Amino acid sequence: MDIVDARMRACRQVLAEHELYVGKFYFKKGSYAAAANRFSGLVRDYADSKNESEALYYLSLSYENMGRRDEAVNTLTALIQKFPTTKLSGEAKELIDSLNNEK
Repeated sequence: MDIVDARMRACRQVLAEHELYVGKFYFKKGSYAAAANRFSGLVRDYADSKNESEALYYLSLSYENMGRRDEAVNTLTALIQKFPTTKLSGEAKELIDSLNNEK
């Protein structure tokens, strides 16, 4: 059973990485709604993946680019709470400050 669990985790990680890759592609292309859909799907479906913090960060950037500032701040806050020691958490704090200063 342990081998099966390990293989399933590995497959889920590959799927999460693919979602992140496609989301970043849409983000770079300026298709922020499509990107947000991929990033939110990754967060929802692969919450245990090592890509979750990056997906939350890009999700918030996608929301910001779509003019959905409150959702961007909420997503950044979730990132900070769930991953307080990561580099992206520090960047999220700076982004929240800049978004709050723009209001």
